[in-house]
Amino acid sequence: MLYARSNFFLHSLLGSAKWGSPHATCVHVTQKFTEATDGHFLVRVTPPNGDTEVEFPKKKGFGPFRRKRIDVCIPVAAAKGLVTAVDQTRHTHLPTEGLLCVGRNTDAESVEFLAWTGQQYISVSAKVEETKYPKTEGVVKAAVRRRPKSVVAFSPRLMSKLCSYLEKVGASQVLLEIRKPEEAMVLRAKAGTNEVLMLLMPMKVFDEKKEFKGVSEAQPAEDDTGSPEFGECGENDEDDDTEADLEDRTHAISEVVGKKALEDEENG
Repeated sequence: MLYARSNFFLHSLLGSAKWGSPHATCVHVTQKFTEATDGHFLVRVTPPNGDTEVEFPKKKGFGPFRRKRIDVCIPVAAAKGLVTAVDQTRHTHLPTEGLLCVGRNTDAESVEFLAWTGQQYISVSAKVEETKYPKTEGVVKAAVRRRPKSVVAFSPRLMSKLCSYLEKVGASQVLLEIRKPEEAMVLRAKAGTNEVLMLLMPMKVFDEKKEFKGVSEAQPAEDDTGSPEFGECGENDEDDDTEADLEDRTHAISEVVGKKALEDEENG
């Protein structure tokens, strides 16, 4: 089982124990994905492809975990430590560069992750949290079960830049409007009594006539001219929505996701 930096950089989306919600302070690790949620958002990251082709060297006391299944929660601090460990494998020009494997010194209380620098192993032991993670599979399936009408790619750097501005000027929420895939996405917000209007042009519009294959069609964006990871869009309404309608819809989506996660956790 191999993992990359992005699998554990999820720690940057989570908080500390003072948040109160146990599952909002840990990263869920399985052999198929890592994920993070606080009840209002959910982010999943799959492991690197072709993991069977990468072998970590055999050293005394170290080696890959032989089992093919894992399902644990690790603390935010441990995930942060794993990012630091994998960063130390940069520029090794080895197949193991930028990768972590689950080590054989894994037991019921802790998971060992190994990074290979080319000369030695970096071993990080992550304590297994007793937190029972919410059953998120139902939420994910409900969100992606229908083929989207439109799939449009936007620059994550520019989206982050615009959202960072809104956060700094005190906007409590941002409303997204997409009328036609080839047209600019409209972002609306309020900063105090000021109304903010933003337009963001798409980088790519996927062909709606062919079958959409999901994330396999998206490529990481190295700059604003490349093909970024896409954003999924919902159905386009023909009628113009009022700001109040959009605000109600935004609250409704947040409440449904949060309520579903809490119900799954309670029904366990």
